[in-house]
Amino acid sequence: MFTLCFSYRVSATALPYTIIHFTEKEGFSQSIVMSIIQDSTGYIWLASWDGLIRYDGYRFKTYKARPGDTCPLETNRIDALCEMSDGIILCKSNGKLYYFDSRSEAFTLAHGEERKFSSFKADSNTLAVVKSIPEFQHANARILLVDRQNGIWVVSNRGLDRLSPKTNKKSPTQYGTQSEEVIRAIYQDKSQRVWMADKQGYVRIITSEDKKQVVYLSPTGQLTNVPVSFGEKVYAIMEDGRGNIWMGCKPGGVYCLKPQGEKRYHVEHYTHLPDDSYSLSNENVYSIAEDLYGNLWVGTFGGGINLVTTGDDGTIRFIHAGNLLKNYPHTASFVYDLYAHSEGILFIGTNNGLYTCFLTPEIESTSLSFNTYRKESKDICSLSNNWVTDMIPDTQENLYIATYGGGLNYLNVESVTEGKAQFIHYTHEDGLASDIIIALTRDYKGNIWCASGAALSCFNPHSETSTNYMQGYFTDDFSFVESGLLYLNDSTLMTGTTQGILLLRPDEIGKSDFVPYIAFDCSKTIRLKPHEKILTVSFAALDYNKNVPIHYAYKVGDKSQVWNYITDCCINLSDIPAGTTTLYVRSTNGDGVWVDNQQSITIHRTPYFNERPVAWMLYGGLVLLSIGLFVKTVQYIRNLKAELTNIRLTTGETIEYLTTKLQDSLSKREEKKVATPLIEIANNEDEIFREKVDNFIVENLSNADLNIEDFAREIGVSRSVLYLQMKRLFDCTPNVYLCDVRMNHARQMMDAGHTNISDVAYRCGYSDPKYFSRCFKKSVGMTPSDYLKANAVNPNYSREENG
Repeated sequence: MFTLCFSYRVSATALPYTIIHFTEKEGFSQSIVMSIIQDSTGYIWLASWDGLIRYDGYRFKTYKARPGDTCPLETNRIDALCEMSDGIILCKSNGKLYYFDSRSEAFTLAHGEERKFSSFKADSNTLAVVKSIPEFQHANARILLVDRQNGIWVVSNRGLDRLSPKTNKKSPTQYGTQSEEVIRAIYQDKSQRVWMADKQGYVRIITSEDKKQVVYLSPTGQLTNVPVSFGEKVYAIMEDGRGNIWMGCKPGGVYCLKPQGEKRYHVEHYTHLPDDSYSLSNENVYSIAEDLYGNLWVGTFGGGINLVTTGDDGTIRFIHAGNLLKNYPHTASFVYDLYAHSEGILFIGTNNGLYTCFLTPEIESTSLSFNTYRKESKDICSLSNNWVTDMIPDTQENLYIATYGGGLNYLNVESVTEGKAQFIHYTHEDGLASDIIIALTRDYKGNIWCASGAALSCFNPHSETSTNYMQGYFTDDFSFVESGLLYLNDSTLMTGTTQGILLLRPDEIGKSDFVPYIAFDCSKTIRLKPHEKILTVSFAALDYNKNVPIHYAYKVGDKSQVWNYITDCCINLSDIPAGTTTLYVRSTNGDGVWVDNQQSITIHRTPYFNERPVAWMLYGGLVLLSIGLFVKTVQYIRNLKAELTNIRLTTGETIEYLTTKLQDSLSKREEKKVATPLIEIANNEDEIFREKVDNFIVENLSNADLNIEDFAREIGVSRSVLYLQMKRLFDCTPNVYLCDVRMNHARQMMDAGHTNISDVAYRCGYSDPKYFSRCFKKSVGMTPSDYLKANAVNPNYSREENG
C-alpha cells in the first residue's frame, strides 16, 4: 500500500491566488512541518519531523543526523526555528537548542542559549483567504508564513502548499462567432483602421479607437456591418502610395481594392493563367511590398517574386523569373516576407535564405542581380537559419530578421551596400523565449517584439536583453500565429492568434519589479587543488512567484566579457585556469524582467609547477639559451661559407672549388718536391690564361650584356675555375676585374678629351649613365663630372651638355 504524490497547479476559486502543492518531485519528504521562516537572504526554512529543510524556489534540501556523521542532534525532529545573525539558524529539537551554520551546513549544540520561539499568527484577511478556498475548508489547515512576496504557506492533511498571487491572464478577443478564429493577416492602414483576415475567409476592419466597431468586406468590395465572408484566405494586406489596398491570398492570387467612397471598393483580381506568361507566377501569396520608387512587389510561395507593372494597353503585367526576371535565383522560389528598404534595397525572406536586390528608379528587369545570404557552418557572422519569416527595421533603418529555428538576426544595412553583410544573432541562449520566431514589430521605445508559438518576447536593443511573456500571462487555449504583430499608435500591441486578436498594453501588463537575491549553494570562495579543473556551481534566484521560468546570465573572468544566457540554475565549469577566477551571475525575476541582482563567487585553483611564473621564467631561459646556441651555430656555418658568398656554385662546382683549395695547400707544403720544369709549365699556362682574359675583355668592353657565364665559356673553363684562377692570378673576382678595366678605360677616354659622359659610359659597357657615374665614383673617388673639372679637360664643360 502506498500513496502516489504529484505536483499540480489550480486556480483558487474566485480568488487572485494559485495553489502550488509540493511533493517528492521538488525534494519535499512529506514530513510533518511544525514551523516556517524566511531568512534575510530570502531562503525558506522549514522545521519538520524529518530534519531542517531549506527551499530556494526550485528544490528542497534536508539537513539531519545520519549514522557516523558526528551530528549532535539526538533526533531529526525539529519543533521550532528562528534566524540569528551571520547565517545562523537556531533550531529546537528534543528540548535542546542547536545552531545550524548555513555556510558550513553543520549543527552544533547551543550551550547556554535561551530563546522563546513565537508561533506565526496570521491576520484576519489571510485567514479569510485560506478559509474561502474549497481545498482548505475541511483540511484542518494551519497558516505558517506569509512571505515577502505575499505568498501564503499552508500545512494541512493535504501536505504543504503555497498560495501564490495569481496573475491576471490575458486572452484573445474574438470578433466573430466561430469556435475557432485563426487570424491570417493584420494590417493598419493610413487612416488608422485595422484590417484583419482569418482562416474562415472573413476580412474585418476595426474602425473605432476602442477596437469594438467592426465592418466586413464583401466579395464585391462593399463594407457592411453584416457578417459576410470575403471568400478567400487572405495572408497579406498592404496599402500602396495611391491608397489602394492590396491583398494576397493562399490560394487565390492577388486582389486590388480601389477606393470608391468611404464604404466601397472596386475589386480587381489577378491569378496565374497558364496561357499568359505575364500573369502572376503563383497563386499562393504571402507578402506584398512597395519600394522607394513606387513599384509594387508580390512575394509568392512557389513562384518567387513578381514586379507589378502596367503594359502599353493599361493592363497589369507581372514580371517574374518565368519571363523577364531572368537572373532571379531558382532557390528563392518560396517567399515568406518582403521588405523594401529606404536605401533602395529589396530584401527577400525565403525558406532558403535571405536575398537582396539593389533597385533603381528605372528598373531594367533583365539586368537585375540578386545577392544571397545563407547559413554557413564555418562562418559565425552568417545568417543563423535559412528559414526567414519576418523583417522589421529599427529606429536607424537597420534590419531585424526573424528566423524559424535560428532566433533573431540583426543586420547593419550599410554592410550590405558595402558587400560584406554580417549578422548578429540573438537566440534562446541569449534570453529570448524561443528560437522559433514567426512575427516581429517595433514599439515607440525602439524595442523589438517577437512572437513565437506560445510566447512574446520584448527585445531591448540597447541592453540586448529580453523580457518574456509566456504561459503565466496568457490563458492556455490559444497560440500565436504567423499573421504578424502590430504596434498601434495608441501604444496597443496587437497580435494574431488561433482564437482571435490578442490586445496588450505593455506599459499596463504589470510586470513585477521584485529583485530576487541570487544565492549560491556553496561558499563565496572556493579553493581547488591543481588537478581539480571541473566544477559544478548551483544557485537560485529566490523568487517564489514564478509566472515564467527565470533566466540566468553568467560570465567567468573579466567583467567585460560577454554574458552567457541559460535557464538552468547550475553551471558546469571546465578547464578552470590556475589562479583566481571570478564567476558572475545575474537573472530575471519571476515575471521575466531582468533586474540588477548580480552576485559573484571567487574560484582559486592552485597551479601546477608548470603553471607558475617561475616555471615560465625557467622555460624562457632555456628557450633563450637554445636561441643563443642556434645563432652561434648559424654564425659558424656562415663563416665557413664566407668565401662562397659572392658566387653561386652548383654541387659539383663546390666540390671542384674545395678540391682546388686543398691542392693549393698541398702544393705549398710540397713546394720543395715540385720539379722546376713543372713550375715553368705552370707559369706558361698562367700567361696564356692572362692573355685570354685580357683579349676577351678588350673585345667585349662595350658589351653591356656581358655576364660571367659568357666569360667562362669563352675562356674555356667552368665558372668556379674562372673564379679560382682570377683570384689566384689577379687577386680579385671576374666582376671586380672587369669593372677595374672599364673604369681605367673610362679615365683614359676622358683624359684624351671625351667629355660626353653618356658616350663614355656606353663605350665602357654601361647601358645606364647614372649607374656608370655611381660605379666611377666608387672606383675613383669622385663623379665623372668632378673628374673632368679636376683634370681641366674642358673648362667649358656643362652638365646640361651631357644630360
